[in-house]
Amino acid sequence: MKKIFFTSIITLLLVFFTSINSYGQCGLLDVDLIIDEISDLQDSLVTNFPNICKKVVIGTSVSGYDLVALKFSDNVNTDESEPEILLTACIHGDEMNPEQVMMKLARRLCVDYSSDAATANLINTREIWIIAVMNPDGLRGINFWNRPNANGVDLNRNYGYMWNKEDFDPYEYSEPETKAVRNFILSRNFNVMIDYHSGLQGIIYPWYYKTDHAPDHPEILHLANNYDTQSGYPVGEFAVSSGADLYVTNGSLVEFAYGSLGIQAFSVELMEFNNPQFNSCQLFTMNKPAIFGMCQKAGEGITGIVTDQVTGQPIKAKISIQGRLPSYSSHVNGDYHRFFINGTYTVTASANGYSTETATVIVTNGGVTQHDFQLTPNNNNSAQKILTCRNYSNTNDPAETWNTLGMNDGNYYAIGDTGYVVLDMGFSVLDISGDDITIHGDASGNGNEYELFHSNSIDGPWVSLGTGSTTTSYDLAGVNNARYFRVEDNGVGAGNVLGAGFHLDAITAGELNVGIGNAIVSNDISVYPNPTINVINFEGDDIQKMKTVSLFDISGKLLLQQNFTNKLDISSFHTGIYFVQLNSENSIVTFKIIKND
Repeated sequence: MKKIFFTSIITLLLVFFTSINSYGQCGLLDVDLIIDEISDLQDSLVTNFPNICKKVVIGTSVSGYDLVALKFSDNVNTDESEPEILLTACIHGDEMNPEQVMMKLARRLCVDYSSDAATANLINTREIWIIAVMNPDGLRGINFWNRPNANGVDLNRNYGYMWNKEDFDPYEYSEPETKAVRNFILSRNFNVMIDYHSGLQGIIYPWYYKTDHAPDHPEILHLANNYDTQSGYPVGEFAVSSGADLYVTNGSLVEFAYGSLGIQAFSVELMEFNNPQFNSCQLFTMNKPAIFGMCQKAGEGITGIVTDQVTGQPIKAKISIQGRLPSYSSHVNGDYHRFFINGTYTVTASANGYSTETATVIVTNGGVTQHDFQLTPNNNNSAQKILTCRNYSNTNDPAETWNTLGMNDGNYYAIGDTGYVVLDMGFSVLDISGDDITIHGDASGNGNEYELFHSNSIDGPWVSLGTGSTTTSYDLAGVNNARYFRVEDNGVGAGNVLGAGFHLDAITAGELNVGIGNAIVSNDISVYPNPTINVINFEGDDIQKMKTVSLFDISGKLLLQQNFTNKLDISSFHTGIYFVQLNSENSIVTFKIIKND
């Protein structure tokens, strides 16, 4: 009991007392914390600042230790239409100071909120998340080398975008820590991210796996240079570089965030191992203005909200901006945010079940331009995200993975000889009458074939739907639904050359029947009215064969299942788009409906 009391007193002192040292503001008792003290401080911040600080346990390590994310915002329990910034640290347990800098930042955000205008402005206009320790097992020294997790896997080589089996990882996303951080990022709407390390000194941007410029190079380089300028490092002692220009790596966290989700992501190396001239307090003080500057920039450029034109409900849409990697709007509020420098840009919003809308937007440096989209329902359904890809170090190919997203348009990604890709449809494709999924692409004279697999999990297990070499459609017969699809090249053809592997253009889902303002008719069954407010009616000769009726939301989640009657009451559900599935002993009929108030 005395030990607990003493620890609590020390934690409170760490929270509240501050002073000024030769490098600026830091804690009077701001000694470096061991990992248990980091946990104590996280809890203390939430207890003492509950209106602006929230703790979320996003998963556990191999050894069962919590992975904690802290959120800082003025309405901390609400998802607002604000830019979201993610700051992470300690993916390598042997790197000194990243977790210390993050916890100093967490404490200052809380303590300074009521007295510092810059801090208050960030917390009032942004949602800032900090994961101070992504590898608690490594930090605790559970593995002999400290750097990897308890399984001996380097977590910063275990992410799925351009994964290439480095070190001891058996497959992409194999580790619980990797899965937890990946799933957390997928659940949010981050537009800027920084992952903190030590070992070098500088800010590093994509690409990491090849030396080519990333599509967002102008914006990424601007943000990186801005971080350098605003930091307190001595002039000329803080590098600004792409990852591959330093050394090539595959499967990094930053590459996943940028390559899969379009997050403008960076690594910051706080200090060289062989020249440790700064302590953690000095490192925090030097990096704090640069962190604040990056958070400020996250709200500049282009922003907006994407909604359903009929219902007004928010839509999780894919946002494509003039040759850059696609990013996404929030599924909660429909908001999107993307930093851009001065210029005129073409912005396109698209989503499954909706038409595509395009607008021209003008951006001025330091400002923000808002453009909202209202999308009209239609029958377009295609892959929305690329979550895994392996191209076996084929640096001779541009590897434009994003070409696989959206409807088929003739632009492709060569998946590599024996390479593979995992795509997220963004919703569960339902088994309806006839073919349900189509692979668009060709072997381009290389003789490459592919095999198609499906699953309802990013990580499998994967079940084969068959093989192909050109555009081919497949029936999900015997499978209720599937959301994720894996395309594997068969290994026939040249390897490290331009265009190696099957050329994948798109994955599209079979059209679902939809009608606006009238009845839908399919298989001699009519469904009306659509849109509806309370009740859906079924008529036709074939309704006598139906046994059950099911209702799914737009993501494919089952909401209701019951014995079939000729009416379905959906008055208790929110406005939005739903799928209604009618089942007989030997057939399934699916309709898409709109629920209004």
